[in-house]
Amino acid sequence: MEFHSRNVAALQCVLPVSRPEGAAFLLLARLCARDWISADGRICPPAEPQPVSMSGIAASLGRPFETIRRHLRWLESAGVAVVDQRGAALAVTGDMTDHIASYLAAVHDTMLLYGTDLADADDMLPVKPGSVWAVPTVNVIERALDIVLVPFALQPMLLTNWCAGIVYLGIAYENIRTVKASPVLSRRYRYENTPDALREPVPLLVVATRFGLPYATVWRSAQLLRLLRVARPVARDGWLVATADLHEEQPKQARLAYRGYVARQFRALLAEGYDPAIARGKLLARAGA
Repeated sequence: MEFHSRNVAALQCVLPVSRPEGAAFLLLARLCARDWISADGRICPPAEPQPVSMSGIAASLGRPFETIRRHLRWLESAGVAVVDQRGAALAVTGDMTDHIASYLAAVHDTMLLYGTDLADADDMLPVKPGSVWAVPTVNVIERALDIVLVPFALQPMLLTNWCAGIVYLGIAYENIRTVKASPVLSRRYRYENTPDALREPVPLLVVATRFGLPYATVWRSAQLLRLLRVARPVARDGWLVATADLHEEQPKQARLAYRGYVARQFRALLAEGYDPAIARGKLLARAGA
């Protein structure tokens, strides 16, 4: 949840996260990422962006072609994408190129941080530390965006509404913030659901502030989550993703599938030269700079 929350925060430099076009942008970024990475690993706009087909984007997201075409046209009007008869690509003109490059850089660093967290969690990520960093920058970004996108495949009933998915993540993350901050509790519930008694209901205003969303937008999204029975209001303006909600069969199967998918992505990175120890050093050096 923290990984996805960080991604949403980084995404706001490109487009308002309350916009439904967010999912189309994420897939476009994944398909175009290789064009934005130079041979030496720097993130910079390509001289000639290669378009990807709109029908392919629609099929990947499981959305109607006309919906995706409309979303890509909005991204074009916002300066985020270029669209022609061949398909769509990330924009390479104006200030938006800097925003897109910054977003891809943030995705890269968030993935490095995710790997160090998994490596700290005992058997979550088997590690054989090496002395040479060999994994290409583009591989890290592509696998990170694959993980960002996987909820759209696992929980389409929820995440076809892009903003509701963000609000769901915000509620679920804030509910267990205290548990995550405690080394004892986080280790105790690493493989088990946190009991409701330890989950703290979160006001929607907190979620709205965290993601920079209008309160009314968050409120409407929360009502949809309630109807879908994946979150519920409790107490005064407090919202909870309760144990009963997590035990619904679809969320349960989605969590298991997600966990396995993330593990496969990181094992592939390990085979390509990813080293969590070196990743931690890179992040610390960048923070110091």
